[in-house]
Amino acid sequence: MTRQALRAAGLIAGKVRRFALIRFRPGYVARQAALREGECNRCGRCCKILFRCPFLKEEEGGESHCRIYGQRFEQCVAFPIDDRDLADVDFNCTYSFRKTGLIQIDLTGLEVGFDGPPPEAFPRRRSRLGGLRKVGIVQMIAAVIAVIRERV
Repeated sequence: MTRQALRAAGLIAGKVRRFALIRFRPGYVARQAALREGECNRCGRCCKILFRCPFLKEEEGGESHCRIYGQRFEQCVAFPIDDRDLADVDFNCTYSFRKTGLIQIDLTGLEVGFDGPPPEAFPRRRSRLGGLRKVGIVQMIAAVIAVIRERV
């Protein structure tokens, strides 16, 4: 595929993603709106993603406005939902998102060990978890805790 076709496919995926987030993940959209900073400078770049919106009216001097501003689609009201949407306008937008702190997990005093008979006493079986190591399991648990905290 050409670079232009890949870009168009990414923009189509972005439109579908925004539609799905608005319809099926309103909690996520609301949390992201709380992290959004800045003001709209009415450049109209978001109205020209993939195609030019028929409701966009461009004025001389570079300013633009929406003809149905009071009755805009929910995707328009929520744009940008997150950094992926800013990528669709090449990060050339006056909105930005406040970065949230990562969850710190204190692992001091954590000991990973094995209490039981020596491993030779057990027949070798193929593990379903394959390449997961003990450290990977701790990271997986930390990620699950982070997701649970985010949703609460």
